[in-house]
Amino acid sequence: PALPKDVTPFGDHPATPTADEPVHDSDATLVPMLLLWAVTSACGALFQLYSLGLSVFASDCCGGDSSKRNSYAAIPTTDGGKSKAKASDVGKTRDVHTGAYNFFDPRNLPQDYVRLCPPIFVNAEALGNFFGFQDDNVHGQAEHVLMLLNNARRYNTPEHPESAVVNVKDKIFTNYKDWCRSLHIEPIFSPKPTNPKNPVGGHEADLLLWFCIWGEGANLRHMPECLCFLYHKTATEWADADESVRQSISGKTYYPGHFLDHTITPIYTVLFKAAKLRKDHVEKRHYDDFNEYFWTPECLDCSYTSEIRGNHGRNTTINIDNDGGFGDFNTTPFIADVLNESPKTYLEKRSWFHVFLSFRRVYEWHIITMQLMACVAFGKFLVWDMAYIVQMLSSVFLSLNFLRIVWTLLSTWVSFPGVKVTSPALCGIVLSLAWYYLIFFYQTLYFTWAMDHMKIISDVGMRANGSDQFWWWQYVWLSLLCSVGYGLEVILQVVPTLATVFYEFSPKCFGIQSCMPDVWS
Repeated sequence: PALPKDVTPFGDHPATPTADEPVHDSDATLVPMLLLWAVTSACGALFQLYSLGLSVFASDCCGGDSSKRNSYAAIPTTDGGKSKAKASDVGKTRDVHTGAYNFFDPRNLPQDYVRLCPPIFVNAEALGNFFGFQDDNVHGQAEHVLMLLNNARRYNTPEHPESAVVNVKDKIFTNYKDWCRSLHIEPIFSPKPTNPKNPVGGHEADLLLWFCIWGEGANLRHMPECLCFLYHKTATEWADADESVRQSISGKTYYPGHFLDHTITPIYTVLFKAAKLRKDHVEKRHYDDFNEYFWTPECLDCSYTSEIRGNHGRNTTINIDNDGGFGDFNTTPFIADVLNESPKTYLEKRSWFHVFLSFRRVYEWHIITMQLMACVAFGKFLVWDMAYIVQMLSSVFLSLNFLRIVWTLLSTWVSFPGVKVTSPALCGIVLSLAWYYLIFFYQTLYFTWAMDHMKIISDVGMRANGSDQFWWWQYVWLSLLCSVGYGLEVILQVVPTLATVFYEFSPKCFGIQSCMPDVWS
């Protein structure tokens, strides 16, 4: 029968409001909300403009005083302030005789800095003469180290007066020590000074040498292992030199900028030419490709300078074999020449599969949680008993193992053939795939037999040796045994510090240090 005109299809309420019911006007609420949104957006935009310093531009447009915009600090001059400093000169370190400095005048330092000055200034001058660092770089890094040590002097104790410099040095050289440990070499540091009146060497020399290389390095700072290599080579030469040579009493000194001309510029030229090549990523090398060369022990056979300098000579003919080593040469090859001839080490395939591989943990989480919730929902909807629900929930072990096979195949596909994979790593990939597939096969077999309550599959062969409950427990124990590695991986992801300990000490425990770069990475 047809419904009455004043009744809606979903109840006995009238379709239209009566005179006693209020009428809700949506437009009356929309306008205030739009105004509130506009005011909030305008306030946020003004706050961002003010925080970025663009409010000065607005004040100029409104006729504000432009003299207030000058935030440059005046640089002290020797002419009593008659000459004006350029904006580009602010913050630069210059020769102390010109009267310019960064934060503190070296000729009039605060009392807290005076007692730290002798070893820093003496070592800065000696290192600058020995390697030919730029004067501005040496002055700036000397002031930098001076401020670092003064800020860390709270760690000093009467029993250990050198605690500040030791703590700063430990923090600065953490990456360098890890690099030496991975290459199985000993770190090189400057010998302690023997002349108290001319304290050349010691912890201050190590810090100044590192920061001077960093200051000269420019874009080489994007290659941290390259900086470790440069420090290791220069520290070796500095430590092997006679004390009189380190103190600039005898021996040859180099002009300011010598290190830039003969070390930094040649390496940077190789990087610059490689970056400017109009080629696809298959043939184009980047910072990571060059930096990976310094992960290998072969880099230690190279010289850091392009000139013949004692035991450091430049090679004129370079041969790099298929293993990344050198052919026959008469002298030590120059590192820039070797980098220029080194092949590309990492080749990334362009594919949408990278999205799945990169976010595999997110997809895996969604798949597993959806499967668990679906089992619980079907159990309530179909009125399953608790034992059957638990059996269905255990099917997540199948999904976990299957996804692990998929991720391993994707990782293998990404690696080959562009990435150079050693024999131990290739053997590990093959064995892991075979292991996962074998476990997945028996998991599927046991779970099928356990859930076949209707005996659709014939009860012959190995299945006849046990009941459905027996095979389900076999499936559970096998799955739990294989999930130990998965659980360990989850713990290492949640607590990253444990991962560092595991990957650092496990190869040593099993005596496979030589395979660590290939297998454990």
